Amino acid sequence: MNYKKVYDSLIERAKARGLSRNDLNYYTERHHIIPRCLKGSNDTSNLALLTGREHYLCHWLLWKMNPNDYKMLLAYNMMLYGNKQYFERKVSSKQYESLKLKFSELQSIRTTGNKNPNFGKPKSEETKMKIGLGNKGKIRTEEMKDKLRGRALSDLHKHHISLGCTGIKHSEETKEKLRGRLAWNKGIPISHEALFKLTQCKIKRCSIDNVEYASSTDASKTLDIKKNTIVKRIRSRNFANYFYL
Repeated sequence: MNYKKVYDSLIERAKARGLSRNDLNYYTERHHIIPRCLKGSNDTSNLALLTGREHYLCHWLLWKMNPNDYKMLLAYNMMLYGNKQYFERKVSSKQYESLKLKFSELQSIRTTGNKNPNFGKPKSEETKMKIGLGNKGKIRTEEMKDKLRGRALSDLHKHHISLGCTGIKHSEETKEKLRGRLAWNKGIPISHEALFKLTQCKIKRCSIDNVEYASSTDASKTLDIKKNTIVKRIRSRNFANYFYL
């Protein structure tokens, strides 16, 4: 389908009826021919009066012409929840699914990493508790477990996890649970690749005061500081310039 041709046809029909609602005896909605988010103006030359159905179709066509434009998708999405007093919009299941999938995809792109409005903002203890309570008791599918096991964590992420676990004191009840639980990988033979990775993990590169060292032992010899002291500083939250790479 030539979406632009259909859109232009609807607009030409709307222009022919004019912009005076007093001359029309039916419900109409004002529409920006070139949307404002695409730098369209409020001039009368850029306005048209559309019926409810035409207005809905125009925003659907604009989205089809600009499938990766978040604002066009948002405008079309808003049409589904517009004024239903005069016009009841009916959406097929196929249209609904297509809209929601694309909306979810673009929303994910817009809020990933530092684009997220909450990126870098520390969460309060109350918020953390609410998140914890919300996740408590959730049963993850095997597919989700595989995704979590196979995800790649950045060195900075690993460092934050390490800092978050430092200094945690478990209750006796938790200790008993940890002692009695079965490991998820119990009985699964370790591959040669996994053994190699475990061996490599024993020697971790580290950064101290923006200088990289092959290991904590190497740093200890170079800086003339006990290895245990360096390791404790790396694990401590008080030494931000000490961390594993």
